[in-house]
Amino acid sequence: MPLPLGEVPELQKFTRIFRVVLLLDHEAQLNALKGYDFAWDIFVKIDVGSKRAGLPLDSPRLKQFLDRAVKSKHVNITGLYSHVRESYDCTTPDEACDVLHQELNSLLKASELLPPSTRLILSFGSTLMAHVAKYIRDLLVTRPGLSWELHAGKLSVDIKCRRLQR
Repeated sequence: MPLPLGEVPELQKFTRIFRVVLLLDHEAQLNALKGYDFAWDIFVKIDVGSKRAGLPLDSPRLKQFLDRAVKSKHVNITGLYSHVRESYDCTTPDEACDVLHQELNSLLKASELLPPSTRLILSFGSTLMAHVAKYIRDLLVTRPGLSWELHAGKLSVDIKCRRLQR
């Protein structure tokens, strides 16, 4: 979930022990990260069409946000993150693949708003998308400095539980 502004001081305590990566989707969140003696690692949440949360791909706000983040000494852009709620409405693998294709292309388009030398993780998916992941190999564009991450809630928990039982 995107960063609640009041949690920044508390999260700073964890940076001594863990790598903390924040999910941002609003200018006010960038402002809240000023004044620390280090740069926060961030993912930028992209709305790829579902109007659920994030900076809309077709909005000038996204470009402004990314430009400001790139110039900031308070953040390092680690990646772009999306979650398409519509994936849960799919009833066939073909429908799910169509939604996934749109999500991947939207993340790629958003990545092109950053300098070409930017190393990025493009994080996509949902629990349902993990079930059609075997179909996506040909959809993933590769280029230097770009990597993909499939996030899937319930599936990843199930996999961890199975590993623990062995």
